[in-house]
Amino acid sequence: MFKHSIITITLALLVALAAGCGSAVTTTPMPPAATSAPPTNTPIPPTAEPSLTGPPTTETGASSNTWLQRDLSTDEAVVWYLGHCGYAIRTQNHFLIFDYQEKHDGRDAKPRPAQPSLENGFIVPDEIENLRVRVFVTHEHADHFDPVIFEWKDQVPDIAYYFGWRAADDPSFHYLVGPRAELRSGDLEIYTINSHHSGVPEVAYLVKVDGLVIYHNGDYRGEYEEDYPFLRRLAGRIDLTFAFRDFDERNRYFEQNIDLFQRFDHRAIFPMHDSAEKGLYAEFERVYLSKLPGLPIFCPQKIGERFLFRDGHIIREGESATNMPEPIQVTEGTTQTRFIDGTVMVCVPAGDLLPADCCP
Repeated sequence: MFKHSIITITLALLVALAAGCGSAVTTTPMPPAATSAPPTNTPIPPTAEPSLTGPPTTETGASSNTWLQRDLSTDEAVVWYLGHCGYAIRTQNHFLIFDYQEKHDGRDAKPRPAQPSLENGFIVPDEIENLRVRVFVTHEHADHFDPVIFEWKDQVPDIAYYFGWRAADDPSFHYLVGPRAELRSGDLEIYTINSHHSGVPEVAYLVKVDGLVIYHNGDYRGEYEEDYPFLRRLAGRIDLTFAFRDFDERNRYFEQNIDLFQRFDHRAIFPMHDSAEKGLYAEFERVYLSKLPGLPIFCPQKIGERFLFRDGHIIREGESATNMPEPIQVTEGTTQTRFIDGTVMVCVPAGDLLPADCCP
């Protein structure tokens, strides 16, 4: 009764006002629903399950910090492209760094941002000091090795170094001079195949860690006809492959890559040894897909780009923004994962080609 009286009084007042003004009462249209508004770059609080989300932020480097601290399962990894031949990989219990250096990006100088962070392709000890860090260097050329890596041990308590040659006299370092060195180091199994390049010894690494198999080629250009069968006996599947970007069919590197790609079951292949912005990685993809259709190649497009490996899938950024939004969820069998700010990342089953019309 009380509500009915209020409604009656309100209607009477509206009629009186309309009569006094000599015009009808008009209704102001409601603004469109929030779901029809275009996506913005301001995240809203996530509503998905906690295991797949993290607090969104626009602070430089904080997004990568979230991924660094996130709980990962076995067979899951986050991959960062660090420029040239450098890659960092966060696994369930470790943080692996391969061929990191701060000077080169292809034939150009590696650009140094005002605030270096993993988000833009630089290793900053503050970001990794609480992780179990494992550093791998294939050989001593300056586009693969930078003495700056030695500075990290002063700030990172749990760190170990692995070299393909005797890089120093520190007895705490591991020197896999080969040929075909093998090492069990904590939870890691490490195997090398060896060669010489421009007068220096070098290795390619096969690493088993936290349920994953990782191959980093470095500049290895050895007797692959014998070395790859050796590695094949150790692992038939390689989850993350980092391959030299040579796609010239006249070169031995091309034949070596074809053998590598055909001999193993690859979940994800990343090219390296150039600048991501020069277009050569895209040419690498085009040439090898023409020879081996369905090969799961994923080309970084900028330094600091991040990829998520989960259940045999690669999830990568669908735009060039520096800070990748945190995912609401990853749904098996889909080709897209939409994020809380409306942006899209592409979820591709490893071995499948990326649909040409997959992204808006």
